[in-house]
Amino acid sequence: MAHDVERVSRSEKAWRCRVACLASKRRLRIQKCGVVEFSEREGYWEGMRLSNRIISPVKLQDVSWSTLSGSFFLRESVLFATSSMLYQGSRFLVNLGVARILGPTTYGFWNMLNLILAYSNVIHIGVINAMNRDVPLFKGKGDLQKVGVIRHVSLGFMSVSILVAGALMVIIALLIENPILRTSLKFMALLLLCSKIYAYLQVYLKSDRRFNQVSCQQFVSACLFPAAVIPLAMVYGLPGFILGQSVAILAVSLLTASIFPFDLRLKFNAQEVVRLIKVGFPIMAVGLLHGLLITVDRWVITGFLGAEQLGYYSLSIMVMGFLALVPMLISEQIYPRMAEVFGRTSSYVALRKWIFLQAIISLGVTVPMVTGVYCVFPVIVQRFLPAYVPGIAAMKIILIGLLFLPLIGGFGNFLNTVGKQIYYMGVQGFAVLANVGFNVAFVKAGMGISGVALGTTLSYAIYNMALFMIGISLLRRELNHT
Repeated sequence: MAHDVERVSRSEKAWRCRVACLASKRRLRIQKCGVVEFSEREGYWEGMRLSNRIISPVKLQDVSWSTLSGSFFLRESVLFATSSMLYQGSRFLVNLGVARILGPTTYGFWNMLNLILAYSNVIHIGVINAMNRDVPLFKGKGDLQKVGVIRHVSLGFMSVSILVAGALMVIIALLIENPILRTSLKFMALLLLCSKIYAYLQVYLKSDRRFNQVSCQQFVSACLFPAAVIPLAMVYGLPGFILGQSVAILAVSLLTASIFPFDLRLKFNAQEVVRLIKVGFPIMAVGLLHGLLITVDRWVITGFLGAEQLGYYSLSIMVMGFLALVPMLISEQIYPRMAEVFGRTSSYVALRKWIFLQAIISLGVTVPMVTGVYCVFPVIVQRFLPAYVPGIAAMKIILIGLLFLPLIGGFGNFLNTVGKQIYYMGVQGFAVLANVGFNVAFVKAGMGISGVALGTTLSYAIYNMALFMIGISLLRRELNHT
């Protein structure tokens, strides 16, 4: 295997040298050791720039199924995808069961409370987002000491921030008169704490490209989640549902930290925290805007139609969460690889093959899944969840909108990697405003939750086209400059 890699490297080097020689029209001297030197430095760089422009598209073509077969990336991807699907499938089935237990109105209240988790990344002000980007970036640069500092400082800051956020939630809960909502909000503080611990461990592993260990974590979660959640939901209703999730997530986190090697030292360094916030805040803002984009529909339904209609709309929320998993897990594998490549090369064009590879794989897996759910899931709802039948039409519309999301995940990773989040946020902000406008207009037109689903689908289409055009524009701009 090592000889094959060396042979490919030598072949590529020789090709670059030929192109450089033709472009520069300078004399070329080849030493016995295979190191190539040019008599004129300007001619060397001129030739290398031309060779990059020629070789980059060919490298993109080299990333094919035949190239990936038998590779570590493919084996890792299959295991990670399998564990993720099993984990999300377990959560999906549990949510269906709990929806049946609680009924549309109470389950609608859960979807309101769940917005706390959807926006919870704001409490660490982007520090964990910076860790996710900078760990592979500094690994690519070979600065392992910096990697350790980033991990320790991120853990220290996150620990303080989630304790403060949890305490504020408990104080707010004490001011609520409804006993069920008061208890549920207290347990949401516990769920927030457990979720952030779990998320930190996942970011630690993913940024280190230890996806096989993430897969083991998710296999265990898939087994523990239903065992802890369903019994408590049956006995205690909504508070039991929230408590059961907390117990399962905390148990998996403790098991993960005890089995796999982690360096979980806490360090408090104000200067490094400020640097991490500067790096991570734009990435966090992108994530927050994306979360707002995919949750605007809930706010509109809550404000205009009420908790019961939000309960019917839960079918759309559940299938969206399950099917959006595929693009997300592929994105999580490719993102650290993009960061490492960019850390070594500082080149936009070097990331191009990963952008399009992500889109091809994501779309290839998502389309069959969406088609299957579109045809089969309504039958399941009619048979096992008859109370939620009014939400089927909206769910079918949302499924069409989901087909847009896999196409632009690679461009999102690209913009986060190269520090161009301002473009990303601009597109997301516009899509959020379009989403709100469409949804409110369609609801006022009497279209109900189906109108909300239609507005959301149209905003996804706008989001997709705008982000695609910006990504292509940035790649072309660098290619022209080089």
